[in-house]
Amino acid sequence: MKTKISIMTIIFIFAFAGLSMAQNWIAANQATVAWDAVAYQLDTGERLIYRAYLANAKTDPDKANPALIGETEALEYQFTFTEKGSYFVGLKAVIQALAEDGATWQDVAESEFGWSDDPTFAQAGATFGLRFYPAPVAPVGMRPVID
Repeated sequence: MKTKISIMTIIFIFAFAGLSMAQNWIAANQATVAWDAVAYQLDTGERLIYRAYLANAKTDPDKANPALIGETEALEYQFTFTEKGSYFVGLKAVIQALAEDGATWQDVAESEFGWSDDPTFAQAGATFGLRFYPAPVAPVGMRPVID
C-alpha cells in the first residue's frame, strides 16, 4: 500500500511540474518583446546592439535556421507577422566597434542565442512563443432559410 501511495505521489509531482512548465502561446499579428539590458563595459567607439530572430516552431523546432528579423539598441522589439505560423523568439547581444573609416560598425563579439522557449532566458522561467493566424474573410451570401 505504501508503495502505491509513493508511486502515485511521484506521478502527481511530475504531472504538476509538467503543467507548470507548459508553453504559453501568444496569438497576435504584432507582438512586442522586451528584455533586460546586458551588462557590458563599452569603450569609446563601441556599441551594444540586439539582434531579433524568429524560428518556426513547426518547420525548425531545433532552431537550426532562424530568420534574422531586425536589430535594435532598444530593450524591446516589435515583431509584425505576415505568414501564418508559430514562432520562438531568439535574441543575441552583439558588440560592434567603429571601423577605421569612422562610419561603419563591425561586429566584434556576440552572445549565444537566448530563446523564448528556454526558461533560462525567459523572465521568471515563463517560456512563450508567438502565433499568427490571418483572419478569414467575412461570410457572404447570407439569406433566410424558410422551412
